[in-house]
Amino acid sequence: RYIIVFQDVRGRHKSEGIFIQVRPLNKNKKGKKDKKNIDEATDTYDTIEWLIHNTYNNGNVGTWGISYDGFYATMTASSNHPALKAVSPQAPVTDWFRGDDRHHNGAFTLLQTTNFLPRLEGRHIGKGVMNQIVKNDVYTDFLALGTFKNVDDLVRDTTQTLWNDIKNHPDFDDFWKERDARTSCYNLKPAILVVGGLYDSED
Repeated sequence: RYIIVFQDVRGRHKSEGIFIQVRPLNKNKKGKKDKKNIDEATDTYDTIEWLIHNTYNNGNVGTWGISYDGFYATMTASSNHPALKAVSPQAPVTDWFRGDDRHHNGAFTLLQTTNFLPRLEGRHIGKGVMNQIVKNDVYTDFLALGTFKNVDDLVRDTTQTLWNDIKNHPDFDDFWKERDARTSCYNLKPAILVVGGLYDSED
């Protein structure tokens, strides 16, 4: 038997706080009792701590996530909570600059990013700009749309922080480097199974 738990990350749906896309590990953390300097690893540490103090648990925790949720599974692994025994990030978000989600080896992917924006911005899923762009056929409508600037005109007055981050960081700079989940993958204690695939964003 297993106890299954789903958690909304900070700032999403009913979780308190502010949501930040692929929140980087906080280098200012001063241990698990530091409640000011947080990241996804400290949040999952707190969740695991809560779980193992509930009835009917055996003190062992495993976690997994697919795609974007795979990023959170990776961050969970970096928490190194002693009760965390196994982690499986599956096709996880790792490097959003060189991966196949936001960029293809550095080349910005307009359609994929525009399609993705409403899914993970703010507290709830919104309709976003795709409804304004696609009227008939995705391929034809995006060809007619033209350049990045034309989409920017549609997005500019919304709360699309990811879009603004992409605009403000067009090159592979420290912003992207610190959000690469692989930088947290050192000295991990739980058993880890990574599942991957090629061109996941095209599937």
